[in-house]
Amino acid sequence: MILQAVMSRWNEYWLVMLVMSCVSWCASSCPGDCTCNQYVVDLNVVCHGNGSTTIPDGLPLDTTYLILTQYRLPVLDLRVFGGLRKLRGLELVSNEIAQIEGTLEMFTNLQEVDLSKNKLTGVSPRMFGNTAKRLGLVELSENPFDCDAQCGGLLSSSDQCDCSVHMFDCVCNIKWLQEQVTQRPSVWVGVRCQVPKDTDIQNVEIHDHLCKTKWRYLLAIILVCLVALAIAITVILVCRCKKRRYAPLGRYTGLIMITEAQLNTLAGNLGLDWESLAIHLGMTTREVQGFIRNNDRNMRGQIFAMLVAWRDKNGELATAATLVEQLKSFQPPLDPEIYRFLEESCSSD
Repeated sequence: MILQAVMSRWNEYWLVMLVMSCVSWCASSCPGDCTCNQYVVDLNVVCHGNGSTTIPDGLPLDTTYLILTQYRLPVLDLRVFGGLRKLRGLELVSNEIAQIEGTLEMFTNLQEVDLSKNKLTGVSPRMFGNTAKRLGLVELSENPFDCDAQCGGLLSSSDQCDCSVHMFDCVCNIKWLQEQVTQRPSVWVGVRCQVPKDTDIQNVEIHDHLCKTKWRYLLAIILVCLVALAIAITVILVCRCKKRRYAPLGRYTGLIMITEAQLNTLAGNLGLDWESLAIHLGMTTREVQGFIRNNDRNMRGQIFAMLVAWRDKNGELATAATLVEQLKSFQPPLDPEIYRFLEESCSSD
């Protein structure tokens, strides 16, 4: 019995020492103007700003409930709390918050959010993200929510709509908030339009709007597409113009297609080896046989038919300069006198 009494007192001593050491550790690691209270597994941190514009540094990473009040934070960036991964409750009351940047999705254990008594006119869906589906309480009372101006049509400012999901499908912050309040009224509490209306947001008629942000993106994309189309059309027209004016072969510039009179003269100058020349000019053996069959016993007619077929195949490139270059490349070489008249016509052009 004596041994049990001694052990009991020993355990009580160590329990008291453990609690005192925890309290001492919390007090030593707690930022100035804050109080840190340890409740078994919960660590509650309460900070009073007294008009300060900066959030205290060194918030304990094990903080589960964080209360900030009486700060002056017109723009609050949630990323300053990024290290508080165990956070379950976030109370930001009376801090003059008008705009919130970042997202609550980083706090995977978050259950309660209190943003009452600030200067919020809307709440962005980007700020809550998927957290909105698991929250148990969102307190938004005594904020000047402007239910009329927030969805005022084309003149809506970028801070009144969220285009984070899709640039062409922006969401009005008040309309999104109204849907949340309607679907889960027990979670989203205290949302009323600013005075003199002072009406519950569920009972306000809110129309969808056209966020000017998405139109700015859309107009920019349309402008880029039009410029690209204009450049493409210009390039095509320039290339077609050059193709018409300049033959790709030789040093001659053929501006006019070769005439049938010139082809007839050339047909009279060519001799019996015209069939090989026809192959050289791109004709097939079947085509050559067709020229012979259709102009039986008339060799000049056969050659003329072949030259006309060459002209038709080459289209806009069928100039005297082009034909001269091809005649010069034929092997064995032709007598230059055969096509001299064509060269002279090129020079005169």
